[in-house]
Amino acid sequence: MQLKYFIILNKTANGHKVAKQWPQIKQILNHYKINYQVTETKYSHHAKLITNLYLKKIVFDQSKNVKNILFAIGGDGTINDVLSTASNWQNNHPNYNKAPIAFLPLGADNNFAKANHLPLNWKNALNQILKCQKSKLINIGVYNEEIKRENGCFTNNLGIGFDAEIVNQENQFNKKHHHKWQFKKINLLLSLIVILYNSQTFPVDIIEDGKEYHYQKALMLNIANSPYFNGFNLIKHANIKDSKLSLIVVERKNIFSFIFNLMMIAIGHYLKRSKTIHHFKSNHMHITVPSLEYGQTDGEEIGSRFFDLNFKVTQWPFWL
Repeated sequence: MQLKYFIILNKTANGHKVAKQWPQIKQILNHYKINYQVTETKYSHHAKLITNLYLKKIVFDQSKNVKNILFAIGGDGTINDVLSTASNWQNNHPNYNKAPIAFLPLGADNNFAKANHLPLNWKNALNQILKCQKSKLINIGVYNEEIKRENGCFTNNLGIGFDAEIVNQENQFNKKHHHKWQFKKINLLLSLIVILYNSQTFPVDIIEDGKEYHYQKALMLNIANSPYFNGFNLIKHANIKDSKLSLIVVERKNIFSFIFNLMMIAIGHYLKRSKTIHHFKSNHMHITVPSLEYGQTDGEEIGSRFFDLNFKVTQWPFWL
């Protein structure tokens, strides 16, 4: 069977480094006479529009001799845009098969690649994709947001509060100083200090397995499909293979206890040692945050808003 790759190319990923790598990638694709079509993203979340147009083209080209594959080249934000668009398309067109997604991890953090043990060397990753003969199902987190009537998904995690504010600060820095990518870690440290000083707590309600929980002074909420956040193996009890989501709620007693709690989360010793860290693990959850808070999915901002979210785990075919 012939393969055709519909490439969504994000040249701005990883401080515009992908723009320098693309000519080599293109050379390899042409050398092996790969059948592909490429469209470059021009602005934030343009990958969603490109994916939608590709899916329409795939629907009208249902040749039995061609296997059509969406191919995202970029970082975790790129794969999230492609996957969320494909997932929403599938919800609206349930009679069509899910389009497999290939992914070449060229981002700064590559959380999805790390969670699925994909090669971080792009040449090895591309070679693995081109040799692939069959898609494999990978667990993803999906959510329904009741207030704005939105559906979305994530490969790694969705965060509200502290970690989302970090993402917001980091993205603002990257937009202004994309040529100073080497200062990212310094900026992250400075962001942590500023956010720790200014952050306000918020109430959160959780329904998990029919039981209700309320926390009045949450500072961070993260629901994870994999353990990786911002390139670090942070949510130790999250496992992309176990078909369950891992939820952590961190309450703030004082700034020192919160810093200590973050350290406990990082080393995975928080379940029994802290009264202000709450952990849940389930394949279905409902979370409500009745105050305006920053949110993020896979390192991409979703703005400051109220949240009324239903979560579950599903699977998507990947060409890896």
